Amino acid sequence: MPDMVHEVMIEADRKAVYAALTEQQGLASWWTDTNTASPEVGSEADFVFEGGQIVFKMKIDELSRGERVVWSALDSPVPGWPGTTVTWDLAEEESRTKLLFGHRGWPSIDGPFPSINFSWAIYLQSLKDYLETGTGAPHKEPS
Repeated sequence: MPDMVHEVMIEADRKAVYAALTEQQGLASWWTDTNTASPEVGSEADFVFEGGQIVFKMKIDELSRGERVVWSALDSPVPGWPGTTVTWDLAEEESRTKLLFGHRGWPSIDGPFPSINFSWAIYLQSLKDYLETGTGAPHKEPS
């Protein structure tokens, strides 16, 4: 089963990166401003796009403070997304954080795989910008 994998070097410590990946406000600052995430293993999080037409429902499977975050995809209107796993592995490297991102277990590289992979690259840049400059480029839902 195909995996999407990206490595990003971030000029921030692992605590800050971990917070941006696990706390509702952190996630709202770089991915989507409308989410229900909380840093609790076993909890479910919703990430909302397109006026609620697209909702990614994730389960928080693993939280290793400053080291690893794992989500499993429960539901989404995007074909292939349900049943995948999102992993975030953090390592300190010369006062920076090396982030190894994975979106694993896709049924094939056909369909939405290329578009989702491209979107993750854009949002990972948003995460980097948020942590390094204080300003990310998250998806913003209409008020």
